[in-house]
Amino acid sequence: MTQPQAGMVQSVAKALSLLTCFVDEPGGLTLTELARRSETNISTALRLLRTLCSMSLLRRDPVSELFFPGSALVRLARSALLQNGFMEAMAVLQNLAEQTRETASIGIRANDCVLTILTAPSPEALRVHSSVGSRTPLELSAMGRILLAFSGYQELKSLRSPPRLTEFTIISAVKLRNEILATQYRQYAVLDQEVSLGVRAIAAPILGRQHIVQAAVGIEGPVARLADHRIEKLAQAVISAGALLRELPVYDS
Repeated sequence: MTQPQAGMVQSVAKALSLLTCFVDEPGGLTLTELARRSETNISTALRLLRTLCSMSLLRRDPVSELFFPGSALVRLARSALLQNGFMEAMAVLQNLAEQTRETASIGIRANDCVLTILTAPSPEALRVHSSVGSRTPLELSAMGRILLAFSGYQELKSLRSPPRLTEFTIISAVKLRNEILATQYRQYAVLDQEVSLGVRAIAAPILGRQHIVQAAVGIEGPVARLADHRIEKLAQAVISAGALLRELPVYDS
């Protein structure tokens, strides 16, 4: 847990640390888990959790005794989504998934990985599954290669060789650098079966408010549908989606 700074109210900081335990947490949490994750003793954690439940920020299941986000927290999250452009971004993604018939996602940089922050599933029965919160090394993701392509010469110079995951994985740093430079030139990236056999991905940049690439949008699907003769057309659809997603505040850190 981050230590409270000067001027902060310690009890509020501890309560907030309990709430942040639910970030990217798909299920409920026990009292013991919450106390451990927030680095708070059991008795203090219980008092704070009871207060949060009384305010509907959390709720406790009477049978399992697990804690979950409460109705007030859900409403607060919805307000944040509306104000930060997530709803507009989701609408663009869903349209891209419908247009291309492939799973569409938005990713931002998280250190050496691309972090998926939004995803819309393909309407097809046979599709690639993508989940919010998943992280993939930049070199092994079409969205990641977009972020690398526009990150500056120094970063390209220090590229590392990724591990071989399939027979198609580019493991040479020199070849990878050339591929990323080609990505920069054509304004879209293609990842061709380098992580999973039979899966191809296409990604394009999203510009932030400072006209700097802040995020990437991409689609993933079976090679049979993302065939060679369709790459250019599909890439243009992804590029158009990137233009529609431009300057939404959701990408601002």
